[in-house]
Formats: sequence, structure tokens, C-alpha cells
Amino acid sequence: MSYVTTVIVFGRYIPEGAQKALTDGYHDGERPVRFGELSAYRTREAADKTTPWDFWGGTKGPESDLFGGGFNYLDSERLKAWLASLPWYGPVIACVAHEEGSMEVWKFGEGSGGEDGRQLDLTDMRD
Repeated sequence: MSYVTTVIVFGRYIPEGAQKALTDGYHDGERPVRFGELSAYRTREAADKTTPWDFWGGTKGPESDLFGGGFNYLDSERLKAWLASLPWYGPVIACVAHEEGSMEVWKFGEGSGGEDGRQLDLTDMRD
């Protein structure tokens, strides 16, 4: 049995220190919690083989950083506190999708009104 939470972290510009923290992650006492870079097409190695249009729709490649991960039995409050501690530059959004169908969106960084990790006022997205 499992309970999967999917998390996407998105920002117009995520500084190197925060990117390294996301990919290194932390250990929650039972398992590592770390993120993969989903905007890796921007790296030199990937750029030699692909173009942004191989990954994204639209007429331009996105000018942003995107990280994601899927976690079993994730402690969402601990993740929120950890994300709030990272060195963000500019606004960053974390979209958190729980297996039972609920979703949360948290805002961090500059422009979060000093309330890192506050949940944005969205309607419940369950059917």
C-alpha cells in the first residue's frame, strides 16, 4: 500500500544554492526527499541533443526553472518548512498533489509577503 504525493516546484529564476538544495534534498528520518530538475533541456549536454520544443508546447521555450518529485508518505508540513528555509530569489510556487485528489499551492520567496509556505487561496480541485 502507498500514499503518493507529487510535488512540482516552479520559479522564474531559482538561484544555484536553492537548485543544489532541491537536488540534494534532505532525509525525513525514513527516506530521502529530493527533486529532479525537469527543465534540464537548458543544460549544455541536453542542448546538444534537443531543443525546448521537444519538451514544451508553444512557440517559445519557457524561461523558468522547474523541479519535481513523487514521494510516498510525505510529511507535507516538514517539506513546507524545509522549502521555506531555502535561499529563493523572486517568487517560487510549489504545487502539491495528494493521491486522494486534493491539491495545494504554496508560495515562497520574494513577493510572498513574508509568509513563506502560505497556501494560496484556491478552490478545492477535487471532482
